[in-house]
Amino acid sequence: MATLIVEDGSDVAGANTYVDIAYVDTYALDRGLSMWTGTADEKNAAILNSMTYMEQQPYKGYPSTSTQSLVWPRFGVTVNSWEISSDVIPSQLTKAQAEAAIRSLTAPLSPDLKRGGAIKKRKVDVIETEYFAGASNATTYPVINQLLAPLLKSSTTLVLS
Repeated sequence: MATLIVEDGSDVAGANTYVDIAYVDTYALDRGLSMWTGTADEKNAAILNSMTYMEQQPYKGYPSTSTQSLVWPRFGVTVNSWEISSDVIPSQLTKAQAEAAIRSLTAPLSPDLKRGGAIKKRKVDVIETEYFAGASNATTYPVINQLLAPLLKSSTTLVLS
């Protein structure tokens, strides 16, 4: 099991996450998210898997140092006319990672899409699926999107494809 090394805004050497199991446990309990179950190893893996997703987002600003392990902390990030200090990990980010970790415990955040999701028609017995031209089969996560939106360069919806 990989050790979780939490970035707290002080440029922690070797950091690989913004949250730990205790944070996600509390987050899930407070919201009644009963799907956050499993062994410590499974939860660690889910947290690390969520980091792949978190680190790929188009965040505002720039990394605070050239040596930091993760993309946060950052400088030049303003949310609601307030500048986020370059030694702070925003609560929106930690909450979004907790949401992502909870979801990644049961399903991949970036699933492989067969043929790009361009299904015109699928029929199995009496059940039939047909997508409009250009429809995407990508998964979206509204709660994660809403939490991260103020930290991103644009307010576009995050789509996992």
